[in-house]
Amino acid sequence: MNHNTKLLFYLTLLVTITVLGCAVKKPGGRVVARVGKSVLTQNNLEHILGDRALSKNNAAKTVFQWVNDELLYQAALKQGLQHDKSIQDAIDHFRRELLGRTYLETAMTSGIYVAQSAINAAYEKNLENFYLPIDEARINHFIVEDRTTARRIRRILIRGRSGADRKEIFATYPVETVTVKRGSLLPPIDEALFGLNSRGTVIGPISTDFGYHVIEVLKRYKEGSYRDLDDVFDELRHQLFQNHASLKSIKILDSLRSVTDVVINLENINQ
Repeated sequence: MNHNTKLLFYLTLLVTITVLGCAVKKPGGRVVARVGKSVLTQNNLEHILGDRALSKNNAAKTVFQWVNDELLYQAALKQGLQHDKSIQDAIDHFRRELLGRTYLETAMTSGIYVAQSAINAAYEKNLENFYLPIDEARINHFIVEDRTTARRIRRILIRGRSGADRKEIFATYPVETVTVKRGSLLPPIDEALFGLNSRGTVIGPISTDFGYHVIEVLKRYKEGSYRDLDDVFDELRHQLFQNHASLKSIKILDSLRSVTDVVINLENINQ
């Protein structure tokens, strides 16, 4: 491992643990994992997951990652790597860059408002981008290991789009909300979703080598149609918001340059 690769490895390791370390200082909740004297509680786990759903799948992956990171961090401390000057310099550089980037992102995103009229105009202007040359569907896609669980999920989905049971299955089992095209799925699933005999809003269970699939159809898009404005509203609003933010970031940097003594001597760079 050369010097730069080693530096990048340790920097990534220490920065990751610094972030997780900050998170696990949040007290309270049952202990989910322990590595030496370091503990990960239920509250810590929810803090680390952030906006991600606290499903068993997400939680388990995060816990195992935390354990691995903590093991490596403690090993690095025992070896004294926290005193390595090159690592300290790299962490300081990362800290400066992170603070600056956070300031810019905060400043350039504050006070931006995207009007409904602007979104409508963007939709009309880019309508051809939303043309569908092939059938598509917006779905909730569950994959579980046994048929009994799959049948339970199906029964709950058939009842409708509300209720405690529905919330429970979305929090407990692996599910992905995606838009899929005809021909992009495994053949039996593709046929069930897009075939001539496809009907209803809940499909499955369908058995494959990867488990049992249950699909809830949220919306269908026929070949030759266009996506509705409602379907692309968030996408367009985000795009317009980012455009405004990018222009604002240029103004912010120009403003900072105008009130700060900045000197650049490119001729002093050794060739």
